[in-house]
Amino acid sequence: MCYYNLMKVPVKGKSMEPFLKEGDIVEVVPKKFYFFGDVLLFFNFFGKVWCHRFIGISFKDGNVYFHLKGDNSDKKEAVPKSNIIGKVISITRNGSLLKIKRTKNFYLWIKSLWRILKVKLES
Repeated sequence: MCYYNLMKVPVKGKSMEPFLKEGDIVEVVPKKFYFFGDVLLFFNFFGKVWCHRFIGISFKDGNVYFHLKGDNSDKKEAVPKSNIIGKVISITRNGSLLKIKRTKNFYLWIKSLWRILKVKLES
């Protein structure tokens, strides 16, 4: 499969351990749609590039916010959709290429869908 705008980015830090480890190289592509459980590359509010898991979505003042969290972190952040760079599609670790399968987290999907409906009903 050929991807346009494919980026290779080295992993630094421990917030996504054990899924991602420092020194891994992740391949990232922008997508039109993202699914709960995807690992996304994004700009944080200080302009640094981070990589965390997509766990939820919310809407505020007409903007879409992605809720992201490191697997090895308690901290969650709400990031504007415009700050999302792309989705991690593969990892190179110690010279071996690891493909990523889409995760299915029904609980997160239902929880986020409920939030969306609740906001729409309250409007």
